[in-house]
Amino acid sequence: MPIARKSTNSTKTTKAAQTTSELPPPLTSKTSEKEQVISQLQAILEVKAPEALPLLNQLLQLSRIDPREIVETEKRSRSIVISGVAEAEGDLSPSERLAHTEAAVNNVLDVLGVEARPSEVYRMGALTEGKPRLIKCVLPSAQFYSVALRNARSLRSISGFDHIFVRRSMTREEREKDRDLRRQVRELNDKDHHGNRVFVVYRNQIVKASEIPKLKHSASKNF
Repeated sequence: MPIARKSTNSTKTTKAAQTTSELPPPLTSKTSEKEQVISQLQAILEVKAPEALPLLNQLLQLSRIDPREIVETEKRSRSIVISGVAEAEGDLSPSERLAHTEAAVNNVLDVLGVEARPSEVYRMGALTEGKPRLIKCVLPSAQFYSVALRNARSLRSISGFDHIFVRRSMTREEREKDRDLRRQVRELNDKDHHGNRVFVVYRNQIVKASEIPKLKHSASKNF
C-alpha cells in the first residue's frame, strides 16, 4: 500500500499566519501620520534614552489644542472692551439694564464708524456701586474690530465720549503684560520727562509717541 505524502499546505498556512501576526498593523484611515511618528519616536526612546520619555509625554500634553481655546481665540480676535460707560440708574430689572448697556454701546459704535450689530454685548463682573463695569462687545467680523480700534482714539476729542476708552479683548496673561508695560511707561515719563507723555505702549512694546507714525508707515509697507 503506497504511503500517502503529508500535505504541506497546512504547514505553509500556519507559518504565513504566524509571520503575518508578527507584522505591525497596517495603516488605517483613523491612524494619522502624526501618531505613527510619535509611536516610532517613543519606541526609539524606550531603547536609546528611556529617561527622556516623561519629557516627550509632557511635550505631547502641552502641544494638544483644546477646541474651546480655538473658539475663544477666534472670538477674541473680533472682540473689544469698553470702559467708562455709566451704569443704568434706579431699581431696574436685568433686561432693562442690558437694554441700557446695548444702547450705550450702539452710541459708541456710531462714533467709531462701525456699521454692524454686535453679536454679544454684556457687562463683566459683579455690579459695584460707584464703579461702572467693563463692557465686552463681540463684533461679527475682524473687519469691524479693526475699524473700532483704529478710530478709538477719536473718542478723546468728542464731547460726551472723552471719558470712554476702547481696547482689544485680552487673555489674563496679556492683561498682566499690558499692565506691566504701562507701569514702566509711567515710571519712564515721570522720572525722565516730568510726567509728559513721551513714551507710550504701542503694539505690545514701549516706544516714543513721536515714532508711532513712522512705525505705522513701516507696517503698512509690509502688507
